[in-house]
Amino acid sequence: MFGISFSELITIALIAVVLLKPKDLPYIMKGFKKFYRKIMQFKEDMRPYYGEFYKEVEEEVRYVLDDKGVAHEAHDISEWKEKKRNKSN
Repeated sequence: MFGISFSELITIALIAVVLLKPKDLPYIMKGFKKFYRKIMQFKEDMRPYYGEFYKEVEEEVRYVLDDKGVAHEAHDISEWKEKKRNKSN
């Protein structure tokens, strides 16, 4: 989610166990869990607004540049993406 790998999370957890008192860890984890839930709820609450934003941007975009710097009209980009996907497979 934040660009943190599983091994980095394990390292952070081990450091937390060493630096913090074991009896405090359940309270700290509960606090982290509440924080994480709030972040996820915020993300879900914002999802409709992002959808509207992307629709507005799509309407405003007229040309898109590909890897070679060639401009394509916005309606052509889906065909260009499909060609690119087929090339990479």
